[in-house]
Amino acid sequence: MFDFLLSAAPVTLVFVVFLIVVILPPRRAAARLRKRVLALHGGDRVLLKDGLLGTVITRNREALNIKIDDGPCLSVQVSAVEKVVSGSGSVA
Repeated sequence: MFDFLLSAAPVTLVFVVFLIVVILPPRRAAARLRKRVLALHGGDRVLLKDGLLGTVITRNREALNIKIDDGPCLSVQVSAVEKVVSGSGSVA
């Protein structure tokens, strides 16, 4: 029994290190982004996954209406938000 536990210890250790280093950080970052996206309201600046930077005009459950600086107003899915950018232009 002890030999089995001793031989399984390195595999278990590798799995735990893999979990901590590779899997958990992206999940935490996704959870933080999801929380920030849920808190979006008019006037917040967002960076979309396709590289567009705009200001949120209105928000409903599944879509955002975004104004691109001096351009058009777009309606995009909430999942298209890559980052929430503060009003001063720095990534928050």
